[in-house]
Amino acid sequence: MSDPYRAPTAPRPGTPAHQVAGRGVLRPLLWVLLIASAAANGISSMTDLSPLVGIGFGLGTLGCAGALILHHYRHRRPADPTG
Repeated sequence: MSDPYRAPTAPRPGTPAHQVAGRGVLRPLLWVLLIASAAANGISSMTDLSPLVGIGFGLGTLGCAGALILHHYRHRRPADPTG
């Protein structure tokens, strides 16, 4: 009987090696970029910078948010049918 509260120590069978190697790097990096670009977007909208600068930071924020959502759905664990 497997323990549902224990973190798996080995990757699931069929997991590509590039996903195992960089598993813990991408998500924190995307969160840092999301927060930094959102802060830069807010600062650029309050200052006298060109609107194009704010649009660029806003697009960066949307891109990071989209990448985080995509990463979540691609790497979520399947539901346990036993409940």
